[in-house]
Amino acid sequence: MSWMCSCQNQVPNVPPHHWPIALAECNGREASCKEGCGFDSTKTICIHACYKYFKCDKAGSPSSGLRVENEQDEPNYNIN
Repeated sequence: MSWMCSCQNQVPNVPPHHWPIALAECNGREASCKEGCGFDSTKTICIHACYKYFKCDKAGSPSSGLRVENEQDEPNYNIN
């Protein structure tokens, strides 16, 4: 599933990191990161690194790979 804003020249009312699809995607990617942290002594460090990298619902969070410029474009499902 991809999404886009058809009104390219309009300034959004809320920043992109608050948009529901971008936020849900970020939360899912952060959860997936945390699941890959293992069970050894570095697990806490890894989980904290996932949280700091994704910064979901905050400025500086990774952009959505599902957002496309044209409705015919394929979304990028392979972003980290």
